[in-house]
Amino acid sequence: MSTSEPNWNAFYDDLLSNPYYLGTCDVLKNVTWSKIGSANMLVDRASTSSDNGRHALDPVKLEVVARISADRDDSRWLAPCGLWAGPERYISKFEDLKLKYRLVAPDHKDRPIFTENFEVALENLETLMSKVETKGYRKAGVLESPKTSIRLRHKVFELKVTDEEDDEDAFPLRDWPVENDAARDALRDMDSTHRVNRIPLYNLEGDLVQPSQCMDVLKGAVVRANFTMSHWRISDGVDNRDIYTADIRSLRVIPSPPVCPSTPRKKRASIPTVDLGASPHKRHRT
Repeated sequence: MSTSEPNWNAFYDDLLSNPYYLGTCDVLKNVTWSKIGSANMLVDRASTSSDNGRHALDPVKLEVVARISADRDDSRWLAPCGLWAGPERYISKFEDLKLKYRLVAPDHKDRPIFTENFEVALENLETLMSKVETKGYRKAGVLESPKTSIRLRHKVFELKVTDEEDDEDAFPLRDWPVENDAARDALRDMDSTHRVNRIPLYNLEGDLVQPSQCMDVLKGAVVRANFTMSHWRISDGVDNRDIYTADIRSLRVIPSPPVCPSTPRKKRASIPTVDLGASPHKRHRT
């Protein structure tokens, strides 16, 4: 057993202690759908019983360990600007940009339990989605055919609140990394109306990753992902759909264990046994 083995065990124990970890079937007993605003959202089941509808419930943060896909079709979304170059079908304005990350099996070579748990997570998500599906409606979002991956999203820009004071720690909107003049011009037009909603991506040390470094850090990374899940029914008389979305709350990079080497092992990087959520070194607004 290597010197770092107990860290992996502690890391896994911490996952199992989370009632919203998707890698075991226990999560199905711990969450339920509840109406929040115009959407159905997954919330803590016990809270719905004790609250009796007196207060607005908070959505739970589901958790899974997975790898960020860096396939050709997914790579554009790893850039903080989504490589937006002007109006397109689903993003007519830059201010509406939502980055889309696809989570695939982590494929830990000497920790197959994470891959096994990911398969369970896919089954659990399908079960949860079926609980609010509408007969005759087409499912869209989160689990995409052939249902071997999970699609997460992150809305990059938010409207400023009129009476909101400027946050001196907020990332300047004008400095958001872009790739072309169309996005650069859009940022200039948005400066007085929008603010940046930082990508909640944390590195191995728990530091919030700078936007300019996100693409390099995300590409193929194994992460501990936390997200909320929502559902809407959309009916236009022609294409009736059950829409599901998974909104990122945090992505924490974890080391990917190496394949057993033929030479003596060096000490591995330490494994974060507790996901601290917002970085202890650099807080960010949500």
